[in-house]
Amino acid sequence: MRPVRLSTASFLLLFSPADVPRGRRALRTVLDAADTGDPAGLRILARAVARLGHEAVWQVWLEPRVSGRRARRWDSPAPAELAADASTVPDRVVDVAWDDWLEEHDSEPWSLLKRWNRPTTVDAAFPAHGLSRLALGDTTVSLDPAVLAATAARFDHPLGEQARDRLLALGVGEAVDLYCAASVGSPDMREFCVTHGLAPSDEVMRAVFFVRTAQQDQYEALDPDGALLALGYRSVPKKDRAALRAAMADLNGIDTLRVLAGQGSDEHHFVSLTEKERAYLVGQLTDRGDWARLWRLVPLMRAVDLFCATAVQADTPDAVAFCLTHHLAPADAAERAAFFLRTGQHEQYRALDPDGALLAAHYRDAPTEERSALREAMTRLGGIDVLRVLAGQRHRDGDVASLNHKERAYLTGQLTRRRDWDRLWPLTVLLPLADAVRVVHAFGDWRPSGEDDRRMFETLLAAGPVAKQVKALSTGSPVWGTPHTRIALRDLDERATDVVDLDFAPDGRGLAFASQGKCAGIVDLDSTTLFRLYHFTGSPTRIAQLGPDAVVVADSGRYRGRQRPARTRLHYYDSQGRQTLRFGTTRITHVRELRRTAGDRCFIVLAAQDSTEEGEWTLFTGEAGGPLVDTGMLSGRNHHPGLTATLDPEGRTVAVLDQRTALVADLADPTAAATLRGSTAAAGDSMPHAAMSPTLLVRGNDQGRVQVWRDPLTSGKAPVSKRLWQQQEDRRLIGLAWSPALQRLLALSRRGQDIAVHLPRLKALGTPAYDEWPVPGTRVPKPIPLGSAVPGARPFMRLSPGGDVLAMGGVLPGHIDLYALSLLTVRPFIGKPMGLMRPRDLTAVVTVLENPVLDEESRTTLTLLRTCLEHRFRHDVWLGDTHGAAVAGAYDIELGG
Repeated sequence: MRPVRLSTASFLLLFSPADVPRGRRALRTVLDAADTGDPAGLRILARAVARLGHEAVWQVWLEPRVSGRRARRWDSPAPAELAADASTVPDRVVDVAWDDWLEEHDSEPWSLLKRWNRPTTVDAAFPAHGLSRLALGDTTVSLDPAVLAATAARFDHPLGEQARDRLLALGVGEAVDLYCAASVGSPDMREFCVTHGLAPSDEVMRAVFFVRTAQQDQYEALDPDGALLALGYRSVPKKDRAALRAAMADLNGIDTLRVLAGQGSDEHHFVSLTEKERAYLVGQLTDRGDWARLWRLVPLMRAVDLFCATAVQADTPDAVAFCLTHHLAPADAAERAAFFLRTGQHEQYRALDPDGALLAAHYRDAPTEERSALREAMTRLGGIDVLRVLAGQRHRDGDVASLNHKERAYLTGQLTRRRDWDRLWPLTVLLPLADAVRVVHAFGDWRPSGEDDRRMFETLLAAGPVAKQVKALSTGSPVWGTPHTRIALRDLDERATDVVDLDFAPDGRGLAFASQGKCAGIVDLDSTTLFRLYHFTGSPTRIAQLGPDAVVVADSGRYRGRQRPARTRLHYYDSQGRQTLRFGTTRITHVRELRRTAGDRCFIVLAAQDSTEEGEWTLFTGEAGGPLVDTGMLSGRNHHPGLTATLDPEGRTVAVLDQRTALVADLADPTAAATLRGSTAAAGDSMPHAAMSPTLLVRGNDQGRVQVWRDPLTSGKAPVSKRLWQQQEDRRLIGLAWSPALQRLLALSRRGQDIAVHLPRLKALGTPAYDEWPVPGTRVPKPIPLGSAVPGARPFMRLSPGGDVLAMGGVLPGHIDLYALSLLTVRPFIGKPMGLMRPRDLTAVVTVLENPVLDEESRTTLTLLRTCLEHRFRHDVWLGDTHGAAVAGAYDIELGG
């Protein structure tokens, strides 16, 4: 529905009450204007209040907008105008203001609430009633203990301080007990309790509280024999016992056996402990060297296993000697093998596990720290099949490749020292690329027997170090610090100077540019040479490349006098020559957008007529050799000077937007344009940035706030409004585009002279599509720096049709910077072991290598990776476009869905 003009709304309010749709809509328009501080809006609002009454106006102001967000803005001029007389403010408004302020402190609603001096009118049984009275200084109000404790826990709200003062005045009671119980998880609350001496009233819980808050002196004075803590341990929920055990370990002198097993420390009490409790108890007694009490526990359930495990993990010589003296060892065979190995009982280990099968089974289930200790023990013993232990009995590719960095280094180091080249070579091609290049140089004169393997071996041997480049490709820096390709226009032709517009060929292999030097041209990206150059009498302002050798160029023309602006001209060039295209009788002074559309050499032109301040804009369609046709999409509509247009990736749907309106239409019938709901949420006359995906329309302002419409042509739904970065960041948005290659919205920003690319998660924009492949969200939140522009530069961007190349002009005068965005698709896997890579990863590498602007270092590294993966998958057969999660082996057949 088209928004109502403020003057129209003023007229409608003369005879339309606020309880009918027309009057309500008019009043919303007036309130929106008043919220922005518009003087005319505030004057009309005052007249509306006099005619309709405060109740009716407040009612509309409180209603949510069509987008579902609240319309209330307490810091805007509208509520200040409406609340000039506190007696006229309805109870509902007071209640809403209290709800907002209690939820989140804001000085504006609080200043109004203090001036009104009225508590909320909700029933006294509800917390808001008592809290509003407390905020207004009522010291006699009665609050539920749970409400008081929860409010006192708020350190982000001024009401929390008043609630804490009330707690101190009470000293003891249920509210204090609840606050202390919650304080153990909050440093602020804990500090408040310790500083002011607050503690639970119950002795048992007070003992627990002193331990949890590390108040050693207070605890020892209260519970010298640990009896209270023993009772408290059993009374706290099981989920909190781990934290209590950790706190006990931090204090000195606590009898952990008595606390955990009870006062009598009977056998059945110890047996009833959980696995973690028994491990904790054995560990504490071992640390203290309390062997007498430990020996009492040895005959009990699992105590031997726990003690042996603790002895080797804590690396306590006395505990290990105790085990050797009394011939203690775990009951489980795999654990016993690991225990013999780590305690130096080599004869017992070899007798128990001659082939290493038990040690391999234990190693796979062991935590990282224990694995490291086992590797050191295997090195001391020698003669152990480390490949079998680390990678399992079958030595599958996935098992070897899934080893961590330290395990792979240990394994390759052991096999190298043993000169076991026949076993090391099959592992080499499963390692990360950088490790494979490094390891292959250790083989000396040895070579694999097979022809394919020998060829792969020689390729790795001939490669230079790639670790630095692989790291850069997997982390982003410094790969993006400088352009992958930089084109100096004067190197192509001395007449070409600063670039003012860019456009890619439909196949992405060429790049057209318009230059201030009264020329335009086409660059072949494969060779970075000049393919075509065109000259003009005026200055080119816009360019669109329609084919390999076809462009359409907007030329500002010559000025014929100071009073009359030049008439903009449009020229079409191809191999047959030049043709000037006419706008008919419409006098065009400025072309804002010139874009290629679907069809054979078709395009659109968004152009301004003489009086752009009146909003006279026209959207034309054109084609090679044909006339320019007014689409009629903008007929009868007024638009602001900051108008722009964008197309969907196929070039079939067009959106025309400024900061206040948004129209979208199918180019097959542009007169049936739809006005998007919620499109008036932004304000201002600056030109927005816009982009379209197959399902999304995105509009953004300079501050990085974007609105996202889903299925804009058909759904009629209101947009989602989000920020691309934090509001406090001093960063400006300078471009938006949709990248089909990355399946991501791409935003270009500037912070000072520094330029960066953002790839926001679409889930963060309220749109769940395209969030999994090919660009994982793990690398999206941080912007990717692209270097710096020179002072005074005005950078702009253009994305290739496939979304795999980013072109920027205006960064460095007389230059075009090109970035291979498809490099981002290899970032998730390029640093991983090649044994974990899948056929689709090989496909991604091949695709990136087809990028015409790839830098030489990246191309060399990816070519080597491609060779390795083709060698690995040389015997594979896979069917379908997608592949499963399983990692294919050397002779696997993979069936895709």
